[in-house]
Amino acid sequence: MPRFRRILLEIFAPPFFGMAILYPWVVWGSISSGNLDYRNCFYIIPWFFSFCVYAYLITGIPSLVYAALMELAFFLGLSPRSWMTVLHSGLLGWVAGYASTLEFELDGRVFGTLGLVVGLVLGALIKRCSSSAKPVPMAA
Repeated sequence: MPRFRRILLEIFAPPFFGMAILYPWVVWGSISSGNLDYRNCFYIIPWFFSFCVYAYLITGIPSLVYAALMELAFFLGLSPRSWMTVLHSGLLGWVAGYASTLEFELDGRVFGTLGLVVGLVLGALIKRCSSSAKPVPMAA
């Protein structure tokens, strides 16, 4: 994966992945509590777009910091193909999840756990999609 594409993925994917995990839970909770009628599914589509905007507003700055710290780690020698990338991404996702709760005084445990899961998934995606290092030819 080229560096530019990896940076775009690190910036824009975490809010979307977190929203994709959290949105069905919110819709199911609204249906089960009676706030949303499951027979009229037209409410779910506008909710999806507003939830998307809300996710990027809440986690926009933590995603930028996450991307900067991941690229700093790659610059300092972390290989994108290593398992340390997945662990580093998970740890940064956990911190970013808690950091996003500080802005809006939300429940830190839920967003911290969500950030950990998103970070691990994103780290595994970076590990999987990154090309392996080219072997250096030996001089004779």
